[in-house]
Amino acid sequence: MSMIPTIKVEVERDYARYGYAVWVTERRGVDLYVLAPDENYEWVGHKVDPSVADNRPSLRLPKEYADALLAALQEAGAKNRNRDHELGAMQGKLEATERHLSDMRRIAPDGVGG
Repeated sequence: MSMIPTIKVEVERDYARYGYAVWVTERRGVDLYVLAPDENYEWVGHKVDPSVADNRPSLRLPKEYADALLAALQEAGAKNRNRDHELGAMQGKLEATERHLSDMRRIAPDGVGG
C-alpha cells in the first residue's frame, strides 16, 4: 500500500520579479523536497536544506497571471473533490444493489431469476 504524500504549497510575493514564487514541498521523514517539473515536464522532488533561504521555488508566476491561475487551481480541486464524492456515492449504491440482489436470490423459489 502506498503512502499518501504530505504536500504543502506556499505562495510568496516575489518583488524582484514582480510576481509570485510558489513552493510545492513534500516531507519524506526528516527530509524536505521541493517539487518542480524536470525537462520532460514530470514533477520530481529535489532534496533541499530548509535552513537555506535561497532554495529555488517550484515555479514563478507573473503577477498578471497569478490570481487567475491560483483561482483556477482552487476551482479544479473543488470539482475533483465533488466528483470523487459522487463516485463514492455511486459505488455505495452499487454495493447496496448487489447485496439486495443476493438477498433476493436466497429467498426466491428455485428456477426464478436465473
